[in-house]
Amino acid sequence: RSPAYTTPLARLFPGGAPLKYAEARALLREQPLSSWAAYIAGCLLVLAREKGVQFGDRHVAILVSSDVPEGKGVSSSAAVEVGVMRALVGALHMSSGMDGRELALLCQRCENLVVGAPCGIMDQMASALGEEGALLALLCQPAEVQGCVALPASARVWGVDSGVRHSVGGSDYGAVR
Repeated sequence: RSPAYTTPLARLFPGGAPLKYAEARALLREQPLSSWAAYIAGCLLVLAREKGVQFGDRHVAILVSSDVPEGKGVSSSAAVEVGVMRALVGALHMSSGMDGRELALLCQRCENLVVGAPCGIMDQMASALGEEGALLALLCQPAEVQGCVALPASARVWGVDSGVRHSVGGSDYGAVR
């Protein structure tokens, strides 16, 4: 992977208007080593298209640092999207009117429409609304949060790396979702 991605906002917002999602997906796939940038740049586009945010002459610099492993089925893409979207919403002073559910739905749009991965809503909801020491009770269709259920203090949860790379992109996942 390329460690940095730089593009003028004018490429994402020609004439001040956000690219259509398919055009953005094509643009962000031009350089395979930096295709990861779609998860970040997609958040800008989704805010512009869905919430009317205008970036105008602004300069946006986002540093992403993570120790969440990629492709292990632990919601790394959702974690990046939710983190970036939260940072943008906070920087734009939009956070007072946006709850975690709405933020998660915007992140899912980013992954579905800009990245092109036909994921469901569970990973984004868990990243946006999950609480330490609790399970998130969630109906994925229609993205309805039931609340959190505390784990007993004696319960332990482990993640096991099977060594099998996980991806919803390019699979039949979208057909069964």
